[in-house]
Amino acid sequence: FTISRAPHERYLSISTRIFTKRSSFKNALNNLKVGDEIFAKGPDGDFVIENTKQKSVFLAGGIGITPYRSIILEHAYRKKPLKFTLIYSGKTSFMPFEDELINVMNIFPHSQILKKMRIARDDLAKFDKNSIFYVSGPDSFVEGMLELLTKMKIPEENLAFYCGTVKKK
Repeated sequence: FTISRAPHERYLSISTRIFTKRSSFKNALNNLKVGDEIFAKGPDGDFVIENTKQKSVFLAGGIGITPYRSIILEHAYRKKPLKFTLIYSGKTSFMPFEDELINVMNIFPHSQILKKMRIARDDLAKFDKNSIFYVSGPDSFVEGMLELLTKMKIPEENLAFYCGTVKKK
C-alpha cells in the first residue's frame, strides 16, 4: 500500500486492495477503526515532477496508481501545468480513482488516461525517448516495465520508479 492523498488534502490516506482471500496483515488493516494508531516508515521513492514542460509517462500496475493520483490532483489543485499519459494495467477493468482522475482531465489538455490489461512495447514506442517514464506497482510489474524500457533504450536518467524492493542498478 501507499499514500494516496495529495499534499493539499486535509487527511492522510493509504490505499491498498483487499480481496476476499487475504493475508493476516490485510485482515488487520481491514479491521482498523477511526482513531486507531498505525506506525509507518518512509517516505520511500522519488516521484517528483521537476520539468512540467517535459512529457511524463505514468505506468501504473494495480494499486501502483496511488502516487499518480496524488501528483495529478495536486497539479490540478495548484493549477500547475502537466503533460502526461497515465497507462493503467490491471487484472480487471476496475481502475482505482478512475472517476476522480477523469473529472480533472479538462485541466490537462495535453494529457490522457489509458487502461490496458497488459502494457506492451507498442504502447510505449509512441512516446519520445526524452519523456520521463514513471513506473509504480507490484515488484513483478516494475521489474517488467524497467526491463522493457531498458530494451527500448530509454536513458536511465529518464526512468523513475516506486516499488518496495526493486532498486536502481
